[in-house]
Amino acid sequence: MRPALLTTLAQERGTLTARATLAEPDVRLDADAADGAVLTIEEGGVRVDLAFPDAACVRLFQHRVGRLSLPEPRDP
Repeated sequence: MRPALLTTLAQERGTLTARATLAEPDVRLDADAADGAVLTIEEGGVRVDLAFPDAACVRLFQHRVGRLSLPEPRDP
């Protein structure tokens, strides 16, 4: 699998869908960014930055991601 980024303009005015295909990305958090906190997810030339107004919003995002249910791995 090659890292890739696909952006698609949505029919609704002002919306954008971005889909990144990643296998083992680097994940960094800059909590001291000038405008809040920035979570960076990067692999093989694909970089996605998620900006949050403050650390409390990052914690809420982390909590929501942590509650996701992952499917069981398939047998080969």
